[in-house]
Amino acid sequence: MPSEFIPPSAEKIAAAGYEAFVTPSTGSTNTDLLNRIKGGAETGVVLAAVEQTGGKGRLGRSFSSGYGGIYFSFDLTVRADVDTARRLTPLAGVAAAGALCELYGLDVKLKWVNDIWYRGRKLGGILAETASVDGGDMRAVIGIGINGNNADIPETATSLEAAGVPLIDAGEIISRILDGFTSRLPRIGGDSVMDEYRALSAVVGHKVRVHTFDGGEDYDAFAIGIADDCSLTVKTDGGIRSLSSGEVSIRL
Repeated sequence: MPSEFIPPSAEKIAAAGYEAFVTPSTGSTNTDLLNRIKGGAETGVVLAAVEQTGGKGRLGRSFSSGYGGIYFSFDLTVRADVDTARRLTPLAGVAAAGALCELYGLDVKLKWVNDIWYRGRKLGGILAETASVDGGDMRAVIGIGINGNNADIPETATSLEAAGVPLIDAGEIISRILDGFTSRLPRIGGDSVMDEYRALSAVVGHKVRVHTFDGGEDYDAFAIGIADDCSLTVKTDGGIRSLSSGEVSIRL
């Protein structure tokens, strides 16, 4: 039976401290917020879209964003240090997985480094981008996209409709994710956020295919852990390696 979809509304996006806007259509909510920051706007904004015509993921990949999905970005100011920047994506992933479990009972996992995963398929994605650095502060934009009952998803992906969710309330999903993110943000420098991320990993304990960005050959490995700096530790025929998300991508 097809799912019912309720588009996002600013009234339902009720995370404390965020000013919410909803647009019927835009190219990319991340790009819109980055441009807003360049124009001198204050921090603490959530922008949701009913659809995106140019949704983007990591490494410039496109993200299908037709009507029926959940698409939003928010900006925040955090400490300008490497560890905090690296942990924004895992923190957003933990918040998204927690929200979908609370709302629908879904056993959502996280595929290193920025994919929301359900039963071996991509359910959504996360894109964190740095907007500016001023002294000890960094302005960042985090975008999240989740497949709802949109018809344009790739055959290899999945959706909330495919997971059996009868009513997809985009505003409620966004609000729950933001609440989960903001409640965990004060602990971003501690162990608990990364412990949650590791517990939700769809990669650790599995054989993976490593694709390198430097022109080298792809190779097989076994994922054995995720470090506090968000690097993936794998075992290969040549020994133990530590992989950075900026250098490789992983296929299950």
